[in-house]
Amino acid sequence: MIERKHAEYARELRQEGDLSLAGEHYTSSAYGYLMRFRKVDRNEPEALAPPMFGKFATNLFLGALCHRIAGDLERSNNQCKVAIFLIKDIRDHVPRFSGRSGIPMGLCHELIGDFRLLGGFDSHDIPYQEAKQVYSRTDNDRQWSAEPEFEIQMMLFIDLAESVGFDFSEEEKEEIQYLSLEKRIQYKRNNFSLIIDQVIEAGNWKSDRF
Repeated sequence: MIERKHAEYARELRQEGDLSLAGEHYTSSAYGYLMRFRKVDRNEPEALAPPMFGKFATNLFLGALCHRIAGDLERSNNQCKVAIFLIKDIRDHVPRFSGRSGIPMGLCHELIGDFRLLGGFDSHDIPYQEAKQVYSRTDNDRQWSAEPEFEIQMMLFIDLAESVGFDFSEEEKEEIQYLSLEKRIQYKRNNFSLIIDQVIEAGNWKSDRF
């Protein structure tokens, strides 16, 4: 898949220190995954591939983060704004994500909070709080946390955190990644802003996954 090649190339460029070009390829990857989010299936016209939504959001976040580290604040903020508009549109109009009591809506709120935080926009904690309210209604945290579109977000969070010195025990990783959506979002509310600030200050991050 061309979008995976863009993501792999972006990772190589980032590891070599070319953050601007890496940002371009993370972004290209993101839009490729977004195109694959809705399946082309005449027998099931509403069919979706939710894991593609997760990869879209992750790679667009990485693209915006690379531009931010490279000093192109305007470009980074523009991508954050685009991401927020697209995620809101999916949240409000795609049935899997638009059910008011559905857990995937909580993921949309969480991602909007992530992009608001990265963009330095006001009130990034409000969508995090909305995500927490949705997550509090689930009775099967492990099932939802293991869904690919949920799992990839915490994989990225943990990689970024460990890159700047956050130390997780295996029990902590298990809890925030798989056992409790409420604790996942609360940990992010408490720490993600500091993690992003430290990644930007460091000028890169260590990860062989992203």
